[in-house]
Amino acid sequence: MKQKLGPKAFTLIELLAVIFIVGIISLVVIPTIGRVTNQSKEELYKLQIENIITGSKNWATKNADILPTGDQEIITITLGQLKIGGFVDKNITNPKTKKLFPNDLQITITRVKDNFKYLVLEETGGEIGELDLEKPTIILNGMIHEVVELNGNYYEKGVIAKDPTGIEIDTIDVKIEANNEVVLNVNTNELKQYIITYTATYNDKISNIVRTVTVKDSIPPELVIPGNLELGVHEVSAFNAMEGVTTSDNSLQSPVLNVSSNLSIIPGNYVVTYQATDASGNKTIKTRMIKVVEKKLYSDSSGAFRPKLYEGMIPIKWDQNNMVKADPYSEWYDYNNKEWANVVLVTEESRATIQNNKPGTPIPETDVLAYLVWIPRYKYKLFNVGAVVISPIEIEVIFETSTTDKEMGMTNGSYLTHPAFTFGSDELEGFWMGKFETTGNQILPTVKPGIAALREKSVSEIFNLSKTFNNPTTYGLPTTADAHMVKNMEWGAVAYLGYSKYGKSINEVWVNPSSNYLTGCAGNSVSTVGVSGCPYKYNEGNGPEASTTGNVYGIYDMSGGSQEYVMGAMYSSGDVQIDIGLSGFDQVFIDNQANQKYLDKYKNGPTYSDQAAYDRKILGDATGETRGWNGDSTLFLYTSAPWFARGGGYDYSTVAGTFCFAAYNGSNYSTDYHGSRITIPGLK
Repeated sequence: MKQKLGPKAFTLIELLAVIFIVGIISLVVIPTIGRVTNQSKEELYKLQIENIITGSKNWATKNADILPTGDQEIITITLGQLKIGGFVDKNITNPKTKKLFPNDLQITITRVKDNFKYLVLEETGGEIGELDLEKPTIILNGMIHEVVELNGNYYEKGVIAKDPTGIEIDTIDVKIEANNEVVLNVNTNELKQYIITYTATYNDKISNIVRTVTVKDSIPPELVIPGNLELGVHEVSAFNAMEGVTTSDNSLQSPVLNVSSNLSIIPGNYVVTYQATDASGNKTIKTRMIKVVEKKLYSDSSGAFRPKLYEGMIPIKWDQNNMVKADPYSEWYDYNNKEWANVVLVTEESRATIQNNKPGTPIPETDVLAYLVWIPRYKYKLFNVGAVVISPIEIEVIFETSTTDKEMGMTNGSYLTHPAFTFGSDELEGFWMGKFETTGNQILPTVKPGIAALREKSVSEIFNLSKTFNNPTTYGLPTTADAHMVKNMEWGAVAYLGYSKYGKSINEVWVNPSSNYLTGCAGNSVSTVGVSGCPYKYNEGNGPEASTTGNVYGIYDMSGGSQEYVMGAMYSSGDVQIDIGLSGFDQVFIDNQANQKYLDKYKNGPTYSDQAAYDRKILGDATGETRGWNGDSTLFLYTSAPWFARGGGYDYSTVAGTFCFAAYNGSNYSTDYHGSRITIPGLK
C-alpha cells in the first residue's frame, strides 16, 4: 500500500532565491514610492504658496489705498496680516514640514508699471504663535531687509499701521540701533548693519515690525589702465607698468593695486595683469597686451649718416615750445627739411632721470651742460678751386654712406669728400659741433644759449679747456670721445652744409649783435649793429635766422658774437714747423705727430689779401673758395699773425658772417673778444 505524502517544503536554496528576488523588487519599488511622495509634497507646497499669493491679491484689492504708486516701489506684508483679514486659512500648513506657515512670513507687493508683482519670501519668518486680533497691524513700505551701498543714499520708507477696525494709526515709534546702541540715523559712510524697529500701539496693544538695513560695499573698485602697447627691446627696462594707471573706490579709500607680468626683452607678446582690491575684498581685474619688438634706430631719407650716440648723449627735438627728449627710434631729425640732429649733455645728478624719461619730456635748461649738432659726412661739388672772387651760390652737397668710395676731386665740377671727415687716420661718419660758442667758466665750461661766451683765452688755453668735455663723470662722455677745439676745416664743413639745400642756402646767417657776448642771439636784420643784451633768443622771433638752418635745429654764433679762434695755423718760413706765435703752445707739443689731427696746417706766406694769400687756402675750409661772399671781412694768415679766427665780432655788422676770417697771433687778447667752440668726432 502506497503512503500519501504531505505538501512539498521549500528547500534552503529555493528560500534564498525567493529572498533575493524580493530584495531586488524592493530596491526598485521603494525609491519610486519615495519619489512619488516627495513629488506630491512639492506640488502641495506650490499650491499653498499660490494660496498665499491669491490671499495677497485679495488683500491688495481691499487695501488699494496703501498699495505702491511708483514703478518698482514695494510694500511688505506678513502672512499673519492675511490671516487676520481672513484672506488665507489660519491653519495653512507647510506640506514639507507639516507645520503651520509662520505668521511673520513676508510677502512683497511690487508695482511694475500698471500691474503688481507678488512674491512670497519663503525663507523668512519664524513666529507660529497665536494671532492677537486686537493688536494693530503694520505694513512695511519697502523690503524687510534693505541693502544700501557704501557711501550711497538711504531713504527711509516707513510703515503703515492700522488698528483692528482698519483705521490708520498716525503715531509710529521708530528706533534705530547699530551694534546694540541707539543711533539717530542710518550712516551709509560705514560698513554696518542697522536694526529699525517700528512700533504701533492701539488700546495698550503693541505691534512692532523690524527692518534690517545693511550697509555693504559690493561695488568693485574703479581701475583705469592704458591701452595695449608696443615696446622696442631697448624700451623694456624703462617701461613703467604703473604709468597712466588710476584706481578709486566708493569707499573713498585707495584700493590695493597689484601688477603681475612676465615681460622680458625677448621679442613676443606679453600680458600685464592689474588687480585692484578694496577693503571689502571686491576685485577688479584688467589686462593689457605688451608687444616687444626689435626696433631699428631712425634714419631720415636724406642719405645722411645716422648719428651714433655716445653714452651720455640725449637726443632732443623742438616741440614748438621746448626742447624735449627725442626717441632715437622714431623721427627726431630730417636733413631734407633742414632739421639737423641735436643732442644735449646733462649734469651727472639729472642724467639717469632724463635718460629714463619718456620721449616728449621737456629737458630742463638748468640740467643742460652742452648742446651739440650732428654734421653728417658728405661730398661737395667743387665750384671755385682757383679762389677767385665770385657771388654766393648754393653749394651742391651729397651725403655719403659708409660704403661710398672717398671722392678726391681737384677741379671745378668734380666732387670732393669734405676733408673735415678725415680725422687723423680715421674716416668719420660725421662729427658733433657745439651749437653755440663755448660758455661757462674755466672749471665747468658749457655750451648753452643766452650766456656770455667764454673769452679772453689764448689758443692753447681754449684747446686745453675743450678737452674738459671728455670728463665722463661731469659730462657723461667716455674719455675716448676726443672732444676738442674746433678746427678751421670743421668750421668750413658746417659753413658749406649751411649754404646747401640742407641749410639756409644763399640766405645769409644773421649776425649775433650782442655786445654782452650772449650766445644764440639775433637782431632785427641780417646785419644789426652791436646792441646790449639779446634782442631775440635763439628760439624766439628772429632768433632762428641766426642759425645755419634758419630754424632752431641749426648752429648759432657763426656770424658775430665773439670772434672765434679755430685750430688752423700757418707754418713758419720753410714750411717745416708751425708758427706757434703767442698761442701758448709748446713747439714740441704742436709738432708732435699724435696731435696733428687737431690742427689744420697752412703754407707760410707774407701777404694776407692778394691772390697769393688765397692760393694758400685748403679746399673745404671756407676761405679761398668763398672769396668775397656776402662782403664778409677776410684776412689770411701772414707773418706775426699765424692763427685763424672766424665769424667776426658782434660789431662787425655787414662784414661778419660764416665766411669771415681773420689772422691773429693766438694770444689771449685780454681787451679783445676771442671765444671758440668744441667738436666731437662721430662714434665709429
